[in-house]
Amino acid sequence: MVTSFSDHVMSLKVDVDSIESTATDEWEQMGEEFAKELSSEMNFKFEYILDDGQITLQDTDNEDEKNTYEVSEEDNNVIFTPMDDSDEDVETITLQPKENEKQIFLCIK
Repeated sequence: MVTSFSDHVMSLKVDVDSIESTATDEWEQMGEEFAKELSSEMNFKFEYILDDGQITLQDTDNEDEKNTYEVSEEDNNVIFTPMDDSDEDVETITLQPKENEKQIFLCIK
């Protein structure tokens, strides 16, 4: 996924250009193209507050969905570690710089 930041909004979208084809015939290729088209329409937006080494992400479509992460740096990567260990659905997020672009490539571990 690719993420970008404005003053207070973090946007996520699927990086369909990085998905390699595994199709073995025309039908699978059509299915992959359809899935890529649907995926390219998926965009997620989170309002964020960055304060004292923590970032809080608030889903713009669901006000009840809010997660806080500890922010750290490892090599050139930015790591978001969940502050609430009790929520198993919240995963560590690793942001890796994308070469020659102002955007950041997002990997979820």
